Amino acid sequence: MASEVQEQLEQLQLRDVVTIDGAVSAVESMTTGSLVAESASGRAVNPRRIPMPIAVAPMVDVTTSHFLKLCQIISPNFTLYTEMIHCNALVYNPKDLFNFFGEPWEGKVVQLGGSELGPMAKAALLVQENGYKELNLNVGCPSPRVQKGAFGAVLMKTPQAVVDIIQEMVKVGVKIPITVKCRIGVDDLDSYELLCGFIRLISTTTPVTHFIVHARKCWLKGLSPKQNRSVPPLKHEVVYQLAKDFPHLTITINGGFNTTQQIKEQLELVDGVMIGREVMDRPMFLSKVDA
Repeated sequence: MASEVQEQLEQLQLRDVVTIDGAVSAVESMTTGSLVAESASGRAVNPRRIPMPIAVAPMVDVTTSHFLKLCQIISPNFTLYTEMIHCNALVYNPKDLFNFFGEPWEGKVVQLGGSELGPMAKAALLVQENGYKELNLNVGCPSPRVQKGAFGAVLMKTPQAVVDIIQEMVKVGVKIPITVKCRIGVDDLDSYELLCGFIRLISTTTPVTHFIVHARKCWLKGLSPKQNRSVPPLKHEVVYQLAKDFPHLTITINGGFNTTQQIKEQLELVDGVMIGREVMDRPMFLSKVDA
């Protein structure tokens, strides 16, 4: 299976290689020219890449519109992700959009789940038309329902499907920033080479330049979603290496941060840090981080 995915990535990366490499080189040149600081890791970091580099993670049944409003009241200085909503929920119930996500504001990111091109594109357009400023594609959730629908973390096994979804969104007129939240691996597809191939393919064939990477792989069979948040070991060093190897991209790290010192340290190594369970258990943690 791993060899098949590797072969697919290699074949896809050969297409338009001259054009793509030239574009990436140009982006690297422009980005490097605007870098203003160098972190302890030796990687140049531009603090303006993400206006609010600390984010609250999307959590199903947690980051509802009411919870996000509470987070905003505690502090307006965090990027807040909505819980994942399946594209069909929006396509078939567009009048409920504000019930799902609450009012739009700067710093609120809507997370969509799904794999069908038409519904995903239509849902993304609805999000844009209703005033939301950024969209995130879920490529990391391992729940049984997600697996049944062949989206979430399942999409890491078919990187071209992710590309097709994003390209379809762009085709129908989606212009707001689109980001991807993924894992460092899924099942036995957990080599660093495959992860790099996944990131490279998406970033060179779509407008996506920001990846939020959960520093754990996930097992689709044998582990529950809760176990997938604790059993596979955290490998923060993998995300740090991504940030070094893709300096022209924006990399946010997710997974296992529950102190202000840990969060501060991450911002010396990557562009952004995402926190989840600590905020779920103690929302006032945000005020501590803000201070």
